[in-house]
Amino acid sequence: MKQVSQEERKEWAKRLVVAFDFEDDLKRGPHWMKLQALILGDKLKGTGVIPKLESSLRRHEYEFIDEIREFGFDSVFLDPKLYGTSKTLALDGAALRRFKPDIVTVACVSGSDAIRALKQKLPETEVIGVTVPTSFDDAACQEVFGGNIEETVLRLAEIGVKAGLDSFVCAPTEVEMLKMRFGPGISFNTPDIRPRWASVPKAKDRQNRRRSGTPAQAIRAGAKRVIMGDPILLAVRVGDAVNHTIDEMANADVVEA
Repeated sequence: MKQVSQEERKEWAKRLVVAFDFEDDLKRGPHWMKLQALILGDKLKGTGVIPKLESSLRRHEYEFIDEIREFGFDSVFLDPKLYGTSKTLALDGAALRRFKPDIVTVACVSGSDAIRALKQKLPETEVIGVTVPTSFDDAACQEVFGGNIEETVLRLAEIGVKAGLDSFVCAPTEVEMLKMRFGPGISFNTPDIRPRWASVPKAKDRQNRRRSGTPAQAIRAGAKRVIMGDPILLAVRVGDAVNHTIDEMANADVVEA
């Protein structure tokens, strides 16, 4: 494995998104999750990665974006997977604009008109489309969308492209398929990432292994950003987990698949 310079490490860190994905704990109260997010933000301070705020943190209102920024992150990724009519998404966009999230997700199933309405309200934000959640298997996809995963991902991505989106959230196993359909102008953000070195207790493992991949596999496929949660959240040393992941991303051309 080649050595990664500090300058290279900074650039790769910008492509690593850490999902602040904490399970709610009703016994500890609503502020427990926020406290965990703030603790993680402090641990990630100075790493250069992008924090992704999950929808479960919305109970703390959008002001939480400002609190996370205080740790010095260059970008904040908000992941509410916005869904609704054109009027609803325009209102969502107007509410978000003063908090200036760098990245925000929208469900492509909302339709092209609604997505355009959101984009118009957030001209300085990268709006990225969510097609089929990576937790879905073919049975769930058939139940909700009436088709298999591959055809549904393509159909929903087409809606996003029609609306002017040029970036999507998708499983690492779907990047090449989408690149072939839409060409090099589209970028991809890949969740369900699990490094080979990661050890996640079975009871806490929320990964859909049929649609998952390693950081190296995602980068080789052409992902712009790698999104990872549990392997970093559950690590004894968060900084070491970040560095190991960056090393694997930077060595994607030499790390065995």
